[in-house]
Amino acid sequence: MATSLQRKPLDRWHMQATRDLVAQRYGRGQLELARPCLQSVIDRQHYAHYHHSEIRSLLGGFVRKHLEDASMLEVAFGEDVRAHEFNLFMTKAGAHIIGFVQSMHAIGDILAHAVYYTMGMNLAPKPLAARDISLVRVIARCREAGLDEIFDLLTEFHEGGARKQISALANHSKHRSVVRPALTEHVANMSPARHELKFSAFTYDGINYPETSVGALVEPEYARCSRLIVDIGNAFNDALG
Repeated sequence: MATSLQRKPLDRWHMQATRDLVAQRYGRGQLELARPCLQSVIDRQHYAHYHHSEIRSLLGGFVRKHLEDASMLEVAFGEDVRAHEFNLFMTKAGAHIIGFVQSMHAIGDILAHAVYYTMGMNLAPKPLAARDISLVRVIARCREAGLDEIFDLLTEFHEGGARKQISALANHSKHRSVVRPALTEHVANMSPARHELKFSAFTYDGINYPETSVGALVEPEYARCSRLIVDIGNAFNDALG
């Protein structure tokens, strides 16, 4: 996890313009349905960014304090205070890793509601029941309504990148058991980057997911989703304007 996540400037998507357009087209009542969904997409993005920053900070601090002059095995399995601090570090890092995964997974669910209410789909002759609003169903509604740009962007969000693995991690950790992170040490590499956090291997819905670098998975996926969120927001404004 050598790099930090790059946050997209929110002014690339003029969310206030989206809110104004919703109110103009559908009325203030509809805006009150859409507003918290729109904001929560960004909130979840910020939460994911925060969790990632904490993971990097925790890893860097632990390495500097304990692993620059000692092996991970000496620290983790020693009989002094370092073993306790290693276990505490893994607990904190694991909490933030799972928090990141759950926030990224939740963006899709919240985005489905944001599209549904922003585009007035609940006002259609056959609206979805609240419990049935999902990304898959909203994507289908976009296709039926001829919202081609939003359909394409939502499909890319849902099917592209590491979305499937992020969803598997979130659902396995939520419903079955936590996919525990592991700290690895590349003994042949004496650079400061020789320590790396990884997701443990796991199986979900019949698919085997191998051990995966946390940074290699989450950083590209965060960047991908950030770009798509901005593009979807601008597509709202184009469709409503």
